[in-house]
Amino acid sequence: MLPGTDGRSAWARLMRDVVGALEHHCGGDLTEVERMTARRAAALEVELCHMESQFAEARAAGRSPDAATLDLYSRLAGGQRRH
Repeated sequence: MLPGTDGRSAWARLMRDVVGALEHHCGGDLTEVERMTARRAAALEVELCHMESQFAEARAAGRSPDAATLDLYSRLAGGQRRH
């Protein structure tokens, strides 16, 4: 999907799944521009999922997520919504 990346990594597999789900949701057979937008929204979703995992790990260890990470999460989620 992305040049120079290992398509077997957890990130790449999740990315492929999210892109597929977005394409299916949009009715499939997307134009190239729609595919590009779906890919960018999917990349943000994958990163948001990884951040949510970090939040859960911090909470399980009795810590709070740091403010900078929460701010980044909020900005990424807003960007994803706009896509």
